Amino acid sequence: MSKISVIDCAVETLTNNCFNRLVDNLEIALRFHCPSMFGMDSLKGDDSSAYIVFGSYSNIEDRLEWHKDLAQFLDEKLKSGIPVLGICFGHQLMADYYGSDIERNENSQYFQGVRKVSLENNRSMSFFVAHNFQIKKIANCFNTLGSSNDCAHEIIQHKEYPFTGIQGHPEASTHFVNDTLKDIHIEQIESRKASLDGITFIKDFLDQYNLL
Repeated sequence: MSKISVIDCAVETLTNNCFNRLVDNLEIALRFHCPSMFGMDSLKGDDSSAYIVFGSYSNIEDRLEWHKDLAQFLDEKLKSGIPVLGICFGHQLMADYYGSDIERNENSQYFQGVRKVSLENNRSMSFFVAHNFQIKKIANCFNTLGSSNDCAHEIIQHKEYPFTGIQGHPEASTHFVNDTLKDIHIEQIESRKASLDGITFIKDFLDQYNLL
């Protein structure tokens, strides 16, 4: 039976509401880890079939020890063929680890709300966003699968390893939206689409590795 580990990178309050949203929407066994607050011990010997790495209020430029430990752990998993989905901070963490440049948004703007991301074949999806950093220069080992006017590298995929990264928040729960995005007015139809597209994106990631 497949098991998926969710790695929360929270530094103050656990993102258990987003984890619970995945529990409610994915018919698969899920595990929870938080190395940013509790260390890497729970991940030692972990035999999960894939990893989903959540966002964080910590930034790549902080260069904390747990950043390094987590990136090295994920690199080992990826090199052994274990898929990893990086979300927001998780997306930036591995992009940085493999040589991309992560910088603050232009004019230090903090992006919040719902963003439409352009994909291949004239398709698009909408995602909740909340970030003040992004990939500015992508390493040659990645392909860019999605982009927007505000972020050139919204969705990336490693050319060799089973890593996909997304700047948005496909995992975002109702609590996440009401708390993190409370100062932004989001139309109900936009919120509904971003919520549905987010779960679809995560399911598509897992499905491509036959994990659902």
